[in-house]
Parts: sequence; C-alpha cells; structure tokens
Amino acid sequence: MLADCIETMLDRAGAKVTVAEIGRDDDGAYVVRIDSTEPARLAALVLTVQREHNKLSLADVAAKLGVSSRNAYARYEQGASVPTLDKYIELLAAVAPDMALMVGPRATKRKAKAG
Repeated sequence: MLADCIETMLDRAGAKVTVAEIGRDDDGAYVVRIDSTEPARLAALVLTVQREHNKLSLADVAAKLGVSSRNAYARYEQGASVPTLDKYIELLAAVAPDMALMVGPRATKRKAKAG
C-alpha cells in the first residue's frame, strides 16, 4: 500500500515504486527501502513531505541552508534542479534532521544456480 501511495504522490505516468521492509531500528521504528523508476522525483517528494511534516516554510529552509533565496531550495522540491548526493544530504538535514539516508545497491533478483 505504501508503494501505491508514493506512486500516486509522484504523479508521473508509468512511475513505479518498490518498498521493502528492512527491519526495525534501535528505537523500534520501521526501516524501509524505497526505490523508484523516478529517483529524482522521489528525492524531490521526500524533501517536500519532510519539510511540510516538520512545519517548515521555504523561507525557513533557506535560512537553515544559509541562502537568501527560498527559490533556490524550491527548485529542488519542484524537480527543476537535481542535487548531487552531498547536496541532497545537506537539504535533507535542513528539512528532517532526524532522518537518515542510506545509499546502497539496488535490489536485484537472484538467479537460480543450475546444477
């Protein structure tokens, strides 16, 4: 259901999302892996959802980032600019300081060994 919800929020024809439960963290919170055929749009959506969840305005985030223009940050949420990984970590820290970003290989189907 979470994958369907995220696909709807991505609002892109043909966008597919996969969600896999990894386990629980030390605090008992669920840890999930989310992947998408639209990774840049997913990254933008995460920034928007986290900013809104933490009740931050675009101006609040710009101030946390030390920039004068909230439009510079808004371009990341709109998907008009795609951040580097280092920049994305900085942006995510500004909107959701308690959220962790883990980067790793995409899940692949294992081929059965013949024999």
